[in-house]
Amino acid sequence: MTWFAHHIFILPTQDVLKIVADDPVLSEKSYWVRNLSDHKWPDPESQHTLPLNGLLVVRPVGDPDGHYAFWYGGSESIISWFAFRGTDDVKLDILPKQLHKENPDFNLADYPPIPFLKWLKSLSAATKTTIAYYHCTMWGGDVEIEYSWVFKPNEIAYSFVSSDQNATKLTEYCPDRPEEVRIGDVLMETMKHFGLNLPTPYFALHTRGFPWHKIQI
Repeated sequence: MTWFAHHIFILPTQDVLKIVADDPVLSEKSYWVRNLSDHKWPDPESQHTLPLNGLLVVRPVGDPDGHYAFWYGGSESIISWFAFRGTDDVKLDILPKQLHKENPDFNLADYPPIPFLKWLKSLSAATKTTIAYYHCTMWGGDVEIEYSWVFKPNEIAYSFVSSDQNATKLTEYCPDRPEEVRIGDVLMETMKHFGLNLPTPYFALHTRGFPWHKIQI
């Protein structure tokens, strides 16, 4: 599996596909995953499907000066999350500082800037589709930091807490109720909002040899 994942996941509709395809920055690193027929699964239990119309993935998106930039080939290989800004009138209900307090070993700069999250929320509302930002860093097979923001366009966010042989735990953030620490996997919970129930944490799109070059929009 990949060491790093910095993705925007989008449930594709004609409106959002046109917006992404017409944007010179987004279109260069946007991929429409429509089937997994050629994927070699490690075991039958890990095999999963895709949403009905596939999944649109924009990657990698993050801080070009982040420590992970080298893995993608340098800062010029990353779409900067500073390049996208929502308008001031967009209200963000879940703030980066809320998730950051769960990971004091990391800096607030490891979380997306508020203007970027506002842009995602406004894009979700304008295109009436589900959009998520997913960020994961692993080392030696262990998760160091993992979180996601999901916009439908209402917000929900997840942050990795811990994992051992018994269970994986996350914190769930919703605007209308207190934060909840519970058993769950960040990626699996995120994909549920796209109508995709992963049977295990294995995700074909996060394998090292996934053929992104074949499916660029």
